Amino acid sequence: MLDRGVDLGLVAILVSVVAAGFAGYQVWIGTRQTRIQRAASELSLNLDLMNRMDDILLKIADRPDVHAHVWTRVSSVRPVQDYGPGHVLTQSLAEVLELAMQATQRLPGFAVNKAGWGSFACEVFDLSAAFRQEVTEHPIWWPTVSHHLQTNRPDAVFGETLALPGEEPRFAVSARAGMPRESADEQGSPRSPG
Repeated sequence: MLDRGVDLGLVAILVSVVAAGFAGYQVWIGTRQTRIQRAASELSLNLDLMNRMDDILLKIADRPDVHAHVWTRVSSVRPVQDYGPGHVLTQSLAEVLELAMQATQRLPGFAVNKAGWGSFACEVFDLSAAFRQEVTEHPIWWPTVSHHLQTNRPDAVFGETLALPGEEPRFAVSARAGMPRESADEQGSPRSPG
């Protein structure tokens, strides 16, 4: 027969083992819940970005003047930057793409969307002279999109132009992919070839 103190010691060890097992189970459940919450948050962000993108695209589509401003592929004149509806919606389009591209870099579960958002950014870049102008003239405003486009659109010519004192440098881009950039004078106006 065992001593009464040994019996209590064995019971205490058994209780400690069960408590440690229960604590481990709680940690496992907590980790699993955290993963589920992170995935749900990332899906919610993706849905919010998609809804915002849809709102912007529908606002552009609903107004012929805005549609013409945003979706003109090649413009013989510089797209107006007057903070009118077309200009603001072009900037909104760039902002949503910037947020999406940042999310693909910062959120582990969102990285699977990188190819899709990147492809869409390239498509908008190809189809919109106004978007090209915004992104290339203000790369600091949309650094992730600008970097992605510089990497994935090597045929688009990004070049820094002269800036006035107190202004940020501007970047010029060829309006037609694969076409050489026209030379410009000090004011940024195209020079005549002759």
